[in-house]
Formats: sequence, C-alpha cells, structure tokens
Amino acid sequence: MDNPEEKINQAKDSNTPTETLHTLAQDNLERVRKWVAKNPNTSEETLSILSKDGKKDVRELVARNKNTATETLDILAKDKMIIVKREVASNPNTSEKTLHRLAKDNKDRWVRIHVSENSNTSEETLAVLAENEYDDVRANVVGNPSTSVKTLKGMIKREKNKIILEEAEKQLNKRNSRKHFIAKVIKKIKN
Repeated sequence: MDNPEEKINQAKDSNTPTETLHTLAQDNLERVRKWVAKNPNTSEETLSILSKDGKKDVRELVARNKNTATETLDILAKDKMIIVKREVASNPNTSEKTLHRLAKDNKDRWVRIHVSENSNTSEETLAVLAENEYDDVRANVVGNPSTSVKTLKGMIKREKNKIILEEAEKQLNKRNSRKHFIAKVIKKIKN
C-alpha cells in the first residue's frame, strides 16, 4: 500500500489488526506512526518499538497509550522531552518506582501535577508531594485516594491555602466516617 491517506486511515482504525499496525509502525511518514502509537489496538511490542522513534510526538503518544507496558514507560520517563515525561506520569501503567522518580523532577511542575493525580502513586510519594510548593500539586494529593490519613493530617497542620485545607479536612472526615462505618458493620457481623 503506497497511498499515504490509506495508511493513515488504517493506522487510525481501532479495528485494524495488530499485525498490520506493527507493519505501519515502520512507515516513513510520521503521521502514520503517530496514529499507530495512538491506536488502542496497538500491541505492547509495537509500542515498545515506537518508544524509540526519533520524533517526540510519536513517543508522547506511546507514553499516553494505555497498552504501553510498564517497562516501556520506565524507559520513556527518562526521555529528554518534558511532554513525554508528562504523559508517562499520567499513564495508569506507570510503576510506583517511576512515579516516585518523576515526582522529584524539578524541571517541570506539570510532571509533578500528573504524578500527584495518578492512582498508582504510592503513599510515600504522595507524602513527599504534599509538601510541594505548588498549590495544584498539593490539591491533587488531597484528592488522590491513595493519600494516607497521616499525610492528610500533616497537610492540615501546615497548609496555608484555605481551599486545600478545607478539602483536606473533608477528605479526612470522609475516611474517618468510612472507618467508623466499617467497624460498626464488622461488630454487627460478629454478633
């Protein structure tokens, strides 16, 4: 197939077989490779190959794809392009270890923002981010269900931003109410 538009249409189509997408991933046209990287039917193997692409837009789309393997995301987290790191920080397949490393990235606050809202981010990393200088990072820490009660209590003691403080208090009250409810249910079951 030599027609660029046909290749692009195939690369866009989520019903295109993975083998065809693998072949299209090796195309000379960046637009074709970008659509393959974005396609939800692209295999981990093909995404791994595309993660080494010379074009940052292709690597960014690989980092965004939910089929990208944890190992590939670990490598992309070291990419020189910040936009690629941001997408790695947002991907639900990114490992706790990689998210912890990205949380320490002082070059771009958006990387830390995305780490602070990722559901895979560990309690330990969220505790570090709870002391971040940026309000939006701390606000995401408060809203992240993985944030520990201990971290929320610490934020309540030192938070200067009134909106974040109020939200941290609400989250702590929700957790305490839930804990109390579960204790009551367990007690009823035992009786």
